[in-house]
Amino acid sequence: MLGDRIEALLADKGYDADAIRAELAAAGVEAVIPAKSNRRIPIPHDRAKYRWHNLVERLFSKLGTSNNQMI
Repeated sequence: MLGDRIEALLADKGYDADAIRAELAAAGVEAVIPAKSNRRIPIPHDRAKYRWHNLVERLFSKLGTSNNQMI
């Protein structure tokens, strides 16, 4: 059901957990999560897609701070 709605999950390093990655893989969702520095075998991620994560975060930050509006 989750795989029908989204193609990829863009997340911070804090979401780099095997359980989260397994759930996403089972749902057919691509995990675009950079590996934590303490991971023994780093899992590669799509850097081009991860750049959208930063763009979206900055957009919500600007929307939340401009004119004291909250989302």
